[in-house]
Amino acid sequence: MKKIFLLMLAGLCLSACGDENETPPAPVIEPADYAGFRGQLTVAPNPGSPFQPFTEQEVEFRVFRESDTQISIMIPKIKFVKEMPVYVAFELRDLHDTAPADPEQFLFAVEECLPYWNGAPYDPDLDQDGKPDGIYRITNLRGSCASESGLLEVEFDCYSMHVTYSGRHDEATKPFRP
Repeated sequence: MKKIFLLMLAGLCLSACGDENETPPAPVIEPADYAGFRGQLTVAPNPGSPFQPFTEQEVEFRVFRESDTQISIMIPKIKFVKEMPVYVAFELRDLHDTAPADPEQFLFAVEECLPYWNGAPYDPDLDQDGKPDGIYRITNLRGSCASESGLLEVEFDCYSMHVTYSGRHDEATKPFRP
């Protein structure tokens, strides 16, 4: 019994010791004024993916302006595969209007970007050279946000999955104006 107690005490002491220079992740910065959307998220495996398709309802996306020609999308609670044990908050930044002359909708497209998590680009894994491996990068990001219909549509590839989202404006939030 004494050996078990000493092992538990040693484990407790080791777990209490941490890197003093470690800084906790910055909190997700919630925009104060955003246009909220609620809708269906559909995730389908790309060829070769080990995961299964799944769908979720009432997923929230938040659109907020960075400038007259740029928006960001905050996703407060998402998972990209059914087997993911927890939901995460992601942010897609620096989305520029690809058709600024259209007064009814904001169109955006990005070939590749990293999502943000806790205020920093999300790229936790390193390759054999110790550099970020980019495995969680977002590719083929396309979308539109229309003011008249109140519809936000977004699609992209993440890891081995193709993600589509279609949401309607949440009347409790600010309306989106292109």
